[in-house]
Amino acid sequence: MDGRLSDGTLINENVDLGTFTLAGTRFLPAIGEGGEFSGQQVTVTMVDGNLVMVMDLILDLGIGPRGVIRLPFYGTTGTLTIPGPHVTTGGPVGPKQVGPLQTGETVSGRIGDFNGDGYIDGTLVAVGVMPLSSPIYPGQPYALSRNFETDIHIDVLVHGSAKDVNKAYGFLSNEGVTQ
Repeated sequence: MDGRLSDGTLINENVDLGTFTLAGTRFLPAIGEGGEFSGQQVTVTMVDGNLVMVMDLILDLGIGPRGVIRLPFYGTTGTLTIPGPHVTTGGPVGPKQVGPLQTGETVSGRIGDFNGDGYIDGTLVAVGVMPLSSPIYPGQPYALSRNFETDIHIDVLVHGSAKDVNKAYGFLSNEGVTQ
């Protein structure tokens, strides 16, 4: 850990998460100290062939302590269910949806060799609920997806249904993945 966020939190600069803009607000995502994984990204392969990645994710708005959002991150190439909003004694905080996805619907990642280069690649998905202390979207559910490529050789083409993968990614019948 050798870099810092706007509140002074040490970050793991060996993991590049890039920046993104949401609703006109720019974020710097990072893996930082102070959580269960002490700034480390941990990835394992499950018995079913899916990857699971966990880390202490931090979103930094660049405005100091009030703009640093800490999220426990559980990502997978498997399937996750969209959670509901945080519930207080006054009822739910925020909408019961993430974009077009409603609470209870699922999102799926994928793992295989989708670009045909002989190495593992795919899509990692994660869902959760923003903390009530967040300066943006407090208590509201979120869903993230991120494509990835590796330099790890693969010995099978696809885990899961090729038909479902092709449908999910809008491939035509002569494109995409075959089994």
